[in-house]
Amino acid sequence: MTQSTNPLHLSGREQSTEAAATKSPSKSVSNPARDRKVTVPAIIRELGSAPTLYPGDDPALFERLLEELAHALAPADLIQWLLVADLRAVILDERRYRKILDMIMSPKETNGATVYNFQNYSLEVEKLDYLIERCRKTKTGILSRLDAMKTVSSSLHRATEIEDVELTEAAE
Repeated sequence: MTQSTNPLHLSGREQSTEAAATKSPSKSVSNPARDRKVTVPAIIRELGSAPTLYPGDDPALFERLLEELAHALAPADLIQWLLVADLRAVILDERRYRKILDMIMSPKETNGATVYNFQNYSLEVEKLDYLIERCRKTKTGILSRLDAMKTVSSSLHRATEIEDVELTEAAE
């Protein structure tokens, strides 16, 4: 695993995500798949605000990830938004665990000799592997729940449309 040392250049809007979150209770993001705006509910912004970040976490990345997940998953109600917010948290948790694992697994130079830390931290490596796998399973579970909710929702909409057609035909 290699870690990029290139600095992340953010637009002015992304640099002030915390200020923007306090100015507006909800934020609209364009959803190209549906050609409409997706408004992040205020409660989702409040529950997943900057204080939930760990030291060193990038608030702009935190916000961008929610926006990208909203584009991709198009949550339709508060329950789906909560699942999307949970998915964002799990993705960031997995990223943190991978960074820690990378630090442990990276060789260190000591007195001209290469020393591998994982030999001294085998228990921690095992725990991190477990946590990363748990994150993967959680992501899969959240995505499955979202998919199931969308399937049920679309079948309910189809049933309503069929019922409307039947009532229209019966009235004629």
